[in-house]
Parts: sequence; structure tokens; C-alpha cells
Amino acid sequence: MVQENILFVHGGPGLNSNPERKGLSTIFFKNKISCIYWDEPSLLRKSSHSFEYNLAYSNCLDSIHSAVLLHKPKILIGGSFGSQTCLDYIKTYKHEVDLKLIFISPTFDIYKTIFNMILISEKDFFISDMKKFIKLQKLKNSIESFWDDSMKQALALSWENPKLASYYFVDAAKLKNWFESISEPEYLADSISQDAVFCEYRNWIKKDIKTKKLKLDRNVTLLFGDKDPVWNNKENIKLLQDNFNSFETIEFKNTAHFPHLEKPDLFVNLIKKLLLV
Repeated sequence: MVQENILFVHGGPGLNSNPERKGLSTIFFKNKISCIYWDEPSLLRKSSHSFEYNLAYSNCLDSIHSAVLLHKPKILIGGSFGSQTCLDYIKTYKHEVDLKLIFISPTFDIYKTIFNMILISEKDFFISDMKKFIKLQKLKNSIESFWDDSMKQALALSWENPKLASYYFVDAAKLKNWFESISEPEYLADSISQDAVFCEYRNWIKKDIKTKKLKLDRNVTLLFGDKDPVWNNKENIKLLQDNFNSFETIEFKNTAHFPHLEKPDLFVNLIKKLLLV
């Protein structure tokens, strides 16, 4: 009988785990790894948790906790902003769960991550579209705090850069697969959910649970790609040092923000190794 070994929490927010569902299910099945693919509560699809705009981030943590209690996974995996969600989940429910953790390309400082995305598109627009370059530069310079109106508009404009997503993958075929997986009607990007999560998260970061430093005994792995454009190795390692007694860092060469999708064989080997520990 195949066990439910892992729970995967996607990044975003406003996205879902369909890229992992499409890209990893076959290789997981071949290796007898069972994965629960968590999807953020959204009005676009069915969910065990209803979508509440003012409690969107809290609902994410509650939804993950329900999945952990139901499926009892051995490993909790967070990708990109999903790593921050998993970290806040662990800090919230630290006395109730004991899971091995994998943080993939974490965006623990989401402010700087979004700012990096804006800078990338600003550079590209300078070459390809001067009007958008000027507009984006003005928005960037008017940002005063996380997820204020200027940042919202700047991020939306940044995604009008046709090259932006290409920086997140080294393998063009994997990028194509990613786009196709989030183009299915049930798994489209949800801008309402993104805004709701970030709006509550903006208040969440002021809470003690966000700023409090813990020293938890957990089996923690930090996975990243060597070509990631938003990855900040120094800052992410410092945050993990503040919250965990120990952790391992693993770099997948010739991958970017989605190393688990670009090198699925290596990712499976990592999971199998952790399941044996």
C-alpha cells in the first residue's frame, strides 16, 4: 500500500499546485511516492475551505493544517511563497505537528522578491518599450510599503513583460509545461486571491508570530536553483538560522526558481532520502 508521504504547498499567491500535479505525478507514482497537492482556497475552484477575502492568509494556514491532520504526511514542502506559508504554519502549530520540511526557492522576504521582479522588467522595458519603462520606474519609485497601490500596479505592469516568466526556468520546455498547467480553466491565476492573501499578510507580518525567532528541532532542507533571479541566499539562510537549530542546503545546477520541476529525478532522490531518515 502506498503511503501519503508528502504535502506540497505551492507559491504565488493566487496560483495553485497544478504545475506540480502535472509535472511530478508520474515520476512520483513510479517511485511509490504519494503526494497531496494543496491548492490555495479560491473562488475559481472547489476547496475544502471557503474563500474569505479578509482572512485569506489565515485560511491558507487553516487549510494546510486540515490537510496535515487528514493525510498525516511525513514531509511538508513549500515552494516559493509557499515556503513562507509553511514556515508560518509551523510556527503557528509548532506544538501540534512534527514534520520534515523542504523549502524550495523560498521568498521569505516577499517585498524584496517583488522588487527584484520589478527591476527585471524595468531593465527589459528599457530595451523593448520605453513608455512602459518610464511608467514602471515611476511606480517603483513611489512604493512606500509592502503591497501598497504602487507595488500592486508595478507588479501587474511587470507581468506585461513577455520575458519575465522565462527567467524562472532554464529549460524552455519546462516553462511551456508550466504555462499550460496554469491555463486550464480550473487552475487559472486568481488575482483576487493574490490580493486578498497579500492584504492580510501585510498585517500578519506585524504580528509577534512573524517576527518572533524560534529554535525548532526539525529536519529542514533548503533547495534552490543556481540560476534563480529572485533567490537571496544570504537572507534566507539567516532566517532559517533564526528559526531552526540546523538545516541542509542543496543546490540544483542549471535550474532557476523551480528546481523540482526542472530536475525531477534529483528531487525524487531527495525525497526518498528524507523518507528513510
